[in-house]
Amino acid sequence: YRFANLLRQRQEGLREELDIPNTIKRTIERGGFLKVAFRKTTVPSEYLFLVDEQQHQSLQKQLFKYLIAFLEDKDIHLQVFYYEKQLHRLWNDEFPEGTDLYHIQRLYPHHRLIVLGGGHGLLKPYGGIRLTDDTIRGQLQQWRERLLLSPTPVASWGFKEQAIHEEMMAVFPADVEGFQTAMVYLEMDE
Repeated sequence: YRFANLLRQRQEGLREELDIPNTIKRTIERGGFLKVAFRKTTVPSEYLFLVDEQQHQSLQKQLFKYLIAFLEDKDIHLQVFYYEKQLHRLWNDEFPEGTDLYHIQRLYPHHRLIVLGGGHGLLKPYGGIRLTDDTIRGQLQQWRERLLLSPTPVASWGFKEQAIHEEMMAVFPADVEGFQTAMVYLEMDE
């Protein structure tokens, strides 16, 4: 439940509004000369989950589906898309034939992006630690807040996780502590 509460916290919006109490206070401090103060509005946090569905009956897939169902039950604003290894084709009930990352980025530009999966399919299998597609990297970087929750145990992390972190997003383990650390990371707006 603490995890759901972390996700439910509001975030700073794009719009500013007049802060009347602070305006009065600043005006008094300036001897009656008007000093207008503004504050940012807050909006509910919205999340976009991209779930790696490599194996249809895998325990990993069931765990991620359970997590998403739990969050939906706790009134977390989220959208879910599935992919297989790479982010070239993503689908859900609304897009059963699939769509591309560009279209999803246009639909949900202000959501916090959370990729659930190892992310190894995003890297070239040979010849270095670069992403397979520079276009995908550019599209991922359009989201200001993005991270990957990896089911790979931290003890097994290596150059691939480092490459994902350096190329496009923060990487956290897909366990309870990893989820909580990831949410604190998002809240800190690092």
